Amino acid sequence: MEQKDYLVRQAEMFGQVLGKILAKLLHLKNQEQATDHIAITIRTLKEDFGLDIMELIAMEPDDLIKMLLTKQKFNHENLEQFADILFIMAENMSQIEKNQLNQKCLAIYEYIGVIDTTYSFNREWKIEKLKMI
Repeated sequence: MEQKDYLVRQAEMFGQVLGKILAKLLHLKNQEQATDHIAITIRTLKEDFGLDIMELIAMEPDDLIKMLLTKQKFNHENLEQFADILFIMAENMSQIEKNQLNQKCLAIYEYIGVIDTTYSFNREWKIEKLKMI
């Protein structure tokens, strides 16, 4: 029982950190601010989760999802928040990195769409947008 409580607290902590990152990224006003927030996001992912963005970019989408679920113990909500972060970060990356991050986002959103019992118009909109890119 104690192990389960610990895992629940860990998932909640991940969600809070991801939520803070996402909130900062969503309130970008200019390119300079975007660069600062992206740098902070990359550093936070490395320090708090041990995730190197360049390693994530190089991973296959399915491997990324498996790693986030098993090693990082992300739940479905955390996965979707993480995909939202990658989606926003991709806008400020080089074209090659942008394409690779968008592939990861699409895979994560589609995975969540299959396993989640709740339909999300927002998620479906993102899937359609990513398919058109």
